[in-house]
Amino acid sequence: MAIRLYIILAIFYLVITLLTCLSAANNDGQENTHTETKQEGFEMESFAKQFVKVLDYVPTASEFWQQYVTSSLPVLIQKITRYSPAFTTWNRNFLKNNYGNLTVKLTDKRNRQKAPTGSLGLGFDSLLNFLTVNYRRGMYVDSQLPIPMQKDILIMPFLTCGPITSSITASNLIISLNALHSQWQRNSPSMVHCLLRGTQDWALIESKYNEKLPSVCEIADFESSPVAYLDDDELRGCLKSTTQIPWHYAKVQAGDCLYIPHEYSYMVSYKGKHNVGFSVLLDKTENHDLQYLQRQDCSKAKIKTLENLDLPWNYPGYGHMTMGNVHPVLRRADFANRLEKEAQPINKDNIRLFLQKISVTNATIDKALDSIRKHINLDNNVTKEQLLAIPIESWKEIQAMIELDAKPFNHIHYERFYFNQKLIREMIKAAFDKDAKEIDREKFTNGYKQIGGSEKYAQEIIEALDENKDGKIDAKELKDNLNKAVESYSSVTRDGGERSHDMKSLLYGKEEEDDHEEDDENDEFEQLRELIRNKQLPKSLENIDEEELLNYLRRYRDEL
Repeated sequence: MAIRLYIILAIFYLVITLLTCLSAANNDGQENTHTETKQEGFEMESFAKQFVKVLDYVPTASEFWQQYVTSSLPVLIQKITRYSPAFTTWNRNFLKNNYGNLTVKLTDKRNRQKAPTGSLGLGFDSLLNFLTVNYRRGMYVDSQLPIPMQKDILIMPFLTCGPITSSITASNLIISLNALHSQWQRNSPSMVHCLLRGTQDWALIESKYNEKLPSVCEIADFESSPVAYLDDDELRGCLKSTTQIPWHYAKVQAGDCLYIPHEYSYMVSYKGKHNVGFSVLLDKTENHDLQYLQRQDCSKAKIKTLENLDLPWNYPGYGHMTMGNVHPVLRRADFANRLEKEAQPINKDNIRLFLQKISVTNATIDKALDSIRKHINLDNNVTKEQLLAIPIESWKEIQAMIELDAKPFNHIHYERFYFNQKLIREMIKAAFDKDAKEIDREKFTNGYKQIGGSEKYAQEIIEALDENKDGKIDAKELKDNLNKAVESYSSVTRDGGERSHDMKSLLYGKEEEDDHEEDDENDEFEQLRELIRNKQLPKSLENIDEEELLNYLRRYRDEL
C-alpha cells in the first residue's frame, strides 16, 4: 500500500513538473504580459496630479460622441480589446508564422534623424526579420496596419456608427519589444489607441500649453519632425519641470483603449519587453454634427472587424504607405480653398505653380494634372466647385501621389531618396581595385552598409553594374553601366552627413590618390541639367540654347 502511494505521488510530481515546464515554454513563446506585474524603471504615475477619466464599460455611440469627441476630452476605456482574437493570439511566434511576410516601417529610438536599416531597405523590414533580428537593435515598429492583420481586431459600436465613422482615416500598428519613452508629440490627428499586450504610461496636455513647456521637454510635430526618445533621467527632468502645467495621466494596460483628442499633445512610456497595439486615426470632416448622429439609429450598431471599417487610407502589407495622410475629404477641400485664394485664375499653369511651391516634382505634377483632366477640362479656367466635385476615389489617387512626394519616407524605395547619385558614384569608383582592374564587391557592399544603406540595395547596384553576370565588374562595365546603376537614386545633394564621407578612407581605411577632374565636371553638368529640369525659369530664358543656359546657371547657381 505504501509503495503504491509512493508511486502515485511520484507520478503526480512528474505531471506537475511537466506542466510547469510546458507553461514556462508557452509563456516564453508568447511573451504574454496580460497579467499585471510590477514594472521596473521610471514610473510616470509618481508625478501625476490629474488623471484621465476611466470607463469600465463600453460607451454608446451617442455617449462617446457627445461627452468626449465634441467636448475634446480624453477617456480611457478598459478591457474592450479583450474580445479581439488578436488579444490572445498576437504573441511573437504567431506574428512570425502568420504575418512574417508583411512589410512594416521601422523606427530607431536611438537616432532622431535617420530611419534604421531593415532587410527591405532604409526604414522598411519584413515583420519576420524585425521579430527575429532587429527588435534586439533598439528598433520598433511604427507602421500602417496591414490589411491581412485587420481581421483579428474587433471594433466596438461607438466607432462603427454615427458621424465619427466619416472621420476614421487609417489604422497604425505599434510593436515595441524594448522599454522606451517618447518626447511630447503635437498636431497629431485624434485617435483611439488600443493596447493588446504590455503596459504604457501616457501624459497628455492641451495643445494651448505647448508653448509653456520648458526647453528640457522637446516637442515633435506629427507630420514634420522625427520623434525623439528619452531615457529615464531625461523623462524625469521633463516631468519635474512641468509641475505648473496641468497634464493628465493614464495607465493603459493590455485590453484597454485610450481616446486622445486632436487638441492634446502627448508623450508615451512603453513599459516592459513586449508592447503590441494599434491606433484608429480620426480627422474632422463635414459630417461632424449632432443631427447626423440623431438621424442614425446606433442602438442596433454592431461590432465589426477592422477590415470591414472601410478605411480611406489602407495598406495591403507591401509597397508604398500612406501613413500620415490627411482624410481625403479634408485634403480635397483644403486643395480647392487654397487654389481659390492663391492661384487665381485657377488653370493648369497656376495649379502647376502651386504644386511646385509645396515641393512636388514636375513628374508628379504631370501625373496629377493628367488625373485631374479626366474630370475637368483644364484648357479653361476652373472653379472651386469643379475641384470639389472630383470623385473621392479619383481624388485619393491624386492626393496619394502628391503626399508621397512630400513624405518620401512612405516610399518603399525611400533608400533611393535618402542617398544621392553623387554619393553612390563616388562610392562605386572608390571601390575599384586598380590592381585587380575590377570593382571590389565586398568593399563596396561593406562601405555602403557603413553609411546606413542596406544589403538589398547594395546588391541591386552591383547587379546593375555586372551586366554580363559573370561575377566581375571591370573598367568597361563600370563605364558602360555606372549611369544606369545610379539613375534611380536622388539627383539632389542634400545637406547632411552623407556628403562628408572620405570614400577611400571608408572603404580601405586610408586615402588613395585619384584623378576625378573629368568626373567632377560630369557631375557638375548633371547637377546643372537637373536645375534646368526642376527650376521654374524666367520667360527670357526658356528658349535659349542649352549650353548658353548652362553657362548662365554656372554664374548664378548660388542665387538659384
